[in-house]
Amino acid sequence: STHIAIPTNIYEQQQVELASLQKIVKKQQSELDFLHEQVLDVQVQLANEMQKCSDISK
Repeated sequence: STHIAIPTNIYEQQQVELASLQKIVKKQQSELDFLHEQVLDVQVQLANEMQKCSDISK
């Protein structure tokens, strides 16, 4: 098999870019987690409101 040497500086540059992308992904993941929590809160509130409405109509 032929081995193609990648210049070290390109390799290091890619490592830096990868680390940067991983940071972005982590940040987006925590933003998603936060949004998910908010969605769950809204669902609970909605369920409570619907329960009130059904109690009133009885």
